[in-house]
Amino acid sequence: MTGHLPTNSTSQTSSKETSSYPQEIQCFIDFYQTLNKNNIDKLADIYHPQITFIDPLHKTQDLFELESYFANMYANVTQIHFSINKVVIQDREACLFWVMTFSSKKLNKGNSIKVDGMSFLTYQNAISTQSASSQNNQAIDNKILIHRDYYDAGQMLYEHIPIIASAIRFIKNKVS
Repeated sequence: MTGHLPTNSTSQTSSKETSSYPQEIQCFIDFYQTLNKNNIDKLADIYHPQITFIDPLHKTQDLFELESYFANMYANVTQIHFSINKVVIQDREACLFWVMTFSSKKLNKGNSIKVDGMSFLTYQNAISTQSASSQNNQAIDNKILIHRDYYDAGQMLYEHIPIIASAIRFIKNKVS
């Protein structure tokens, strides 16, 4: 659905069945549907060279750092899948609500773990770069500039490490 916000910005909210997203967002979704340790070198297809990536565990300031972070993170992942449940788009920003299901040799005895999360993306589309003098500049600018993930690191990691998991359960029981 498309509507107008008080600031005259357009807002697009779509479910996963809709594919009328801006090119940058559709490429992002498609890429994450196939992301694994064997195609991390393809991050440059969706991310700007000066990408700022932030999640609860790490922050990177460029594509090289992001590739290194992902290579390290995905080294022990045996299976991963992202289900995109909702996408909200306004101007050149998007929020994607997702569930990540993954298995790791080092967590939860290799069993699947589900993590609820949201990605906030800022991108610069080709329309905003029409004044660029070369196609190469447009190709670089037609990428994700900022990617910030919000998720519960406990749900993803800490609750699946035996000693820490016991402490977290104890704390949760005391608080509730």
